[in-house]
Amino acid sequence: MSNVPKIAVIGVGNMGKNHARIYFERPDVELVAICDSNKERCDEFAGKYKCKAYYDLDEMLTNEQLDGVSICVPTMLHKAVVEKIAQKKINILLEKPAAHNVKEAEEIRDIIKKAGVVCVVGQIERYNPAVRKVIDLVFKGELGKIFYMNILRQGPYPPGVVDVDVLTDLGIHDLEIINYLLGKMGDCVSHACLQTHNFINKKDPDIIRVLMKTKENIVINLSTDILSPTKIRKLYICGKKGLLSLDYITQEITFYENGKHRENIDYQEILTGVTVGEERKIIVEKKEPLLMEINNFLNSISGKEKPYVTIDDALNGIILLEHLKENFKK
Repeated sequence: MSNVPKIAVIGVGNMGKNHARIYFERPDVELVAICDSNKERCDEFAGKYKCKAYYDLDEMLTNEQLDGVSICVPTMLHKAVVEKIAQKKINILLEKPAAHNVKEAEEIRDIIKKAGVVCVVGQIERYNPAVRKVIDLVFKGELGKIFYMNILRQGPYPPGVVDVDVLTDLGIHDLEIINYLLGKMGDCVSHACLQTHNFINKKDPDIIRVLMKTKENIVINLSTDILSPTKIRKLYICGKKGLLSLDYITQEITFYENGKHRENIDYQEILTGVTVGEERKIIVEKKEPLLMEINNFLNSISGKEKPYVTIDDALNGIILLEHLKENFKK
């Protein structure tokens, strides 16, 4: 690899165009090419970011010597594209979800490991500085024993998503974080309620509500839909020491400490039913999660870091996803 890594972006839809933007803005990266079968879109962004436009992946791989690529094509194309890239020993940033199902995710994992290339999976919320802080606090035991997690991920219909349902597109973020926080949960006890309104997406449900319970009796409630006119991305984790509130969008964290039991509780505390402890804002240096994701990819290529989200991490999330979908059918 040269001192300046040569990168290409495959697919410049909703996510791919932002990958291209960040690579272009970095002085330590050469954005060599953009590849997209949509010629108009490909030409637009190749012109904007002053790189070559390719409409055919094989042609790009024949003509260019690349150190890494961002794969931002529809999920149904991931395996085929990964296979071609890995054969050329090119490192991969693979947008989420990594695959449609467990079998395909396992096949992608095997292709990557056989080729021996770096693969970072774009579970973008894991690169959110506030999420990383929450993970750190949980792992350090700042909340004590975890009782429950409540997750809201709602917003308008994403028009660029054409081949996956709302749980696979949106819920996978939270399922992967849950897995990382609490360990592999494919064998958890779970109860799922699926509401198939189909107001917007005629093939798949617009609203999904999931209720899970782990072997350690941690209850997880996930609410996700594409009907809300405003984006809501929130996580609440309640433990023995208090409640942690996270807003994914604003990257704000608040910790509500459990109050200590004492005599002479006043009338207000009787009304609220609890003794209120300290409310504490936890400061996080706000950064663009996609920038952090691409930083990790480039540093993984150079050997400065290890992938923060691996293909195995992504596979574990898809195992849980598939487990829940099977539950819907019961």
